[in-house]
Amino acid sequence: ILDDAVVALFKEATHYANNDQGQWKKDLSNSCTRLQWDPDHTPNGGKTTRRAIQLGMKGEMLRKFASEWEVEIDDVTDFVKEQRKYMEAHDFEELHVIYEEKLDLNNPDLERKIALR
Repeated sequence: ILDDAVVALFKEATHYANNDQGQWKKDLSNSCTRLQWDPDHTPNGGKTTRRAIQLGMKGEMLRKFASEWEVEIDDVTDFVKEQRKYMEAHDFEELHVIYEEKLDLNNPDLERKIALR
């Protein structure tokens, strides 16, 4: 997915030779994956210095993701409603958040392409 991704904002597309905006536009229109970096947030909505990746997929990439790569989809509505009670009460001891860890790609060219560096 990341190999196909093109960053959505040209100012983040720093890997193009000679700052080639025309090539970036062409790549963006031909790609089935658009990548955008957003600020990450704490459970109560505050911004952090860490960024979160957002991927938009279409065409063949979306088809593969939905029919070949997707393993399971869980409805977490009830869980989120329960956790909201803890947020509203500022009871962070009881709040359960998803465990996340940094993904090391170990691929400098890909990291440059997706504006990770």
